[in-house]
Formats: sequence, structure tokens, C-alpha cells
Amino acid sequence: MVEIKLMSACTFEHAQQAWNDGFSGYARDLTMDLSTWLHRCAREDLLPDLSVIAFDGSNPVGFVISGLREMNGELVVWNGGTAIAPAYRGQGIGNLLMEASLQLYRRHGAQLACLEALEDNVQAIKLYEKLGYSVIDKLFSLEKSGDLILPPLTPDGSYKGEPVRPRDLGGIPFYNHLSPWHCQWQSIQDGEAVLVKDSKADTVGYALFRREFNEAGQLLGIALYQCEVDAARVDQTGIFQTLLSHVFSPLSVDCRRHTVNIPAANAVLLDMLRRAGFETAMTEVHMTQRF
Repeated sequence: MVEIKLMSACTFEHAQQAWNDGFSGYARDLTMDLSTWLHRCAREDLLPDLSVIAFDGSNPVGFVISGLREMNGELVVWNGGTAIAPAYRGQGIGNLLMEASLQLYRRHGAQLACLEALEDNVQAIKLYEKLGYSVIDKLFSLEKSGDLILPPLTPDGSYKGEPVRPRDLGGIPFYNHLSPWHCQWQSIQDGEAVLVKDSKADTVGYALFRREFNEAGQLLGIALYQCEVDAARVDQTGIFQTLLSHVFSPLSVDCRRHTVNIPAANAVLLDMLRRAGFETAMTEVHMTQRF
């Protein structure tokens, strides 16, 4: 008989085993050693007393791991991963874990719950919808290797980029508080951010990104997590050009450039990236429900 336990009542080793076994055979390799897993939990504000593990006897066979943040004046919870060990899939354990998680969310006073799911994981999406979640957008992860000396990314001289700290973005009036959890500034505090200002020194756009280097200091890749422009601006193309030119510079360097979960609603940005040679690597859906 399967028993649901709070992750806070389990060992780190059981939690890591549940994670690695649950994601066995998954579309992406999400397995981690204990140190990497703990680092991820800290970075994403994942909480053991808001997370649950399913046990068959002493064997962990599935989990839901969740985080809690106050965002834009409300308590938001995030399902940071739901997975079942292969031998236990199709037995209703995912439903039990999700129902237990939703009870915990309400007990902690959450006002909004969110999660992401692979677009082709139809079975999981149906379960989430049955439990009250709704799809609010599609999310695209794009990538491009090689240099990026292309006309669509030629910066417009009317705008200036200003490097800032990731945490400075939260106070921008048009900051996207509904961006996927791991694309929020709180999850990218070790990354970089840039504002774009117009000739009046008004902030008209921002980007949040992270660069990856090897031990010799060589640039290996750049990941873009958020890139937003004030929706009231009619000159969005030039602002996006300036942002992307700053984020992906130096454009002549051969490295992996990719985006993480850009919303379909950000159509101008996605069109510009695709015209610059970026291709879709993964598509997910963004789902939420209110309490």
C-alpha cells in the first residue's frame, strides 16, 4: 500500500532517490547527485514541508516538490516537479500526490498555484486540468549555436543598455510576475540583468540572463530567461534589438545561445529570435489555478 509522507519527514537521500527514479526514462535527463539537487532546492525556494513523497514500504516511488514565494503582493506556490518511478506509473499515485500537494497549498494560504508541463505530456496535462489547473500560455525554449552577426540583432542607436542586478528588476512597473518560476529574478540571482532606456531616460525594456564559462574563462553559452518591453511602446522592435544585442554579445563568439520558456504571448521577441536563426528545442505549457 502506498503511503504519502511530507518530504520534511524523510531523508535527503530518499528525496533524491525519488527524484532520480521518478525522472528515469524522461524526455530530458534531470537526474542529479545530492549536492546538485540540494543546490537546486535552495535556488528555487523549494520547501520540504510543502513537498510530498510516495512510499511503497521503505521505497520512495514518486514525489511532488513545491516552492512558495510572495510575488506581486500574493502568495504563489510552484510545482517544481512531479514524477513517478517507472514500475509504479499508471496506478493513480500521481493523482494522490497532487491532491496531497493541493491540500498543503491551501493550508499554507497560497493564492495562486503554477506549474509547467511538456506540451506532449498529454496524460499529465489532463490530470492537472482535472485537479483545477488551466493552461494560460505556451512556453518556447529556443537555441542557436555559432555566431550571431545577423541584421535582426543590429542594435538601434536610440536606446542605451544599463547593467543592473537581477533583484533590481522586480520594481519595474511592467515586470512579468507571471513568468515561469525558474525564470523569475529570485531564481537567477547569480545571473545578469540589463535595462534599456530611451532618450528621456525612461526604462522601456529589460532582460534577465546568465552566462556560462569554462575554467579558462572561455564563454560557453548564454541563457535568456526573461526579455520584456513596455507593452505601451510602439517601438518594440528597436528595444528588443537593443536588449538582445546586449544579452548575446559578443555576437561574433561561437557559443550556445538559448532561451528558457519564453511565453507565446511575447510574439515580437519570438519572431525576432526565429528570424535570427533560433530553433525550437522544447515546448511546454504554463498552467495555473487560483484558490
